[in-house]
Amino acid sequence: MSIYPASIDDNDPAFFYSPGWELITKDGLWTGTMHSTDKTGAFARIQFTGSVVAVICTIPTGDGRPVSANFTIDDGPPTFVSHASTPSVQFEKIFWDSGPLPMGNHLLTITHAGPNMYLRVNRVDYDPTDSHAPRVNSSAPQDPVSVPAITSIVMNKVGDPTSMVALPSSSTMVSSSNLQTATSAPNVSTLIQTVLATVSPSTANPTSTTDTLNGANTTAGPVGLLPLFSVGGLGVKVPPL
Repeated sequence: MSIYPASIDDNDPAFFYSPGWELITKDGLWTGTMHSTDKTGAFARIQFTGSVVAVICTIPTGDGRPVSANFTIDDGPPTFVSHASTPSVQFEKIFWDSGPLPMGNHLLTITHAGPNMYLRVNRVDYDPTDSHAPRVNSSAPQDPVSVPAITSIVMNKVGDPTSMVALPSSSTMVSSSNLQTATSAPNVSTLIQTVLATVSPSTANPTSTTDTLNGANTTAGPVGLLPLFSVGGLGVKVPPL
């Protein structure tokens, strides 16, 4: 009984045999025939299209001496296989199985490798579909890339638009007029705009106001304001009026 969906009998014209093989007919064999050789180096070749192949043989009676053969797929290295003989004939012996192969056309070569024992080939079984072909994973996982966010921009000097420093979240921000700590960045979809106020240059003392929308402090004085707010995790500078 075939172990794969398709089979090629040993007497099929698709088989090529080197000198040294003989055809044997016997009732009870697969289709009643097998090819046999005891010549070391004698070979048989068969082409097939599929994703796996196995060679089914008959191992004759013996005293434990092995029956040996080399199996080659396409231009690959030979695989040496040996099975011990027994006092009784071993019919329908799975002598060798290729395992998964790339789906496509292949050339199988069977070569007798052991002296003084008969290698007897019944057939080859193979799968003409790609169900046994090795699977390749085409999607490789990618490591996420972490990019640090800039959450705040402050002016070190009141009213100086050039003295800006970008700070990450939970960083200490120091200006010439106050000290405060940002603990979190505002919502990414929210624009917090600090209302700027102007004062007369003759004002003696700075005035501190608080933007209740974002809890940001602005200090008004003779030289300008210190605005502090961020948009979507990125600080934005608003120049004093």
